[in-house]
Amino acid sequence: MERIAPQNLIGRVNQPGFTVLDMQIGLVSNIKSEYDHNVSQQIYVAPSAWEAVRTVKEQTISIINQLALKLPPDAPSIELNKQILELFMQQPESPSDIAAEIINAEARKLMKK
Repeated sequence: MERIAPQNLIGRVNQPGFTVLDMQIGLVSNIKSEYDHNVSQQIYVAPSAWEAVRTVKEQTISIINQLALKLPPDAPSIELNKQILELFMQQPESPSDIAAEIINAEARKLMKK
């Protein structure tokens, strides 16, 4: 969850000269790759915890795509990055943080067994 949080993701994906379209493709690709890399971890958590992970992935991709569609594809990536960060900073708690809390609670339960 931490690796797909927008503030972490943008820093990893952004490259000099990237356009909005480049950034959109890079962000979405990176999110999908992180999810695919960790999909085997779902056997260790309750279905509800894994559903939270899947939901955050889908919501984050949807937000990125919606914001990117409002901008010219050839605009500098900083325009998309600013809008993404502003949107997520307006929320009291990010979706990634909420899902991470669910996963951590699940891990604590497993450690008590």
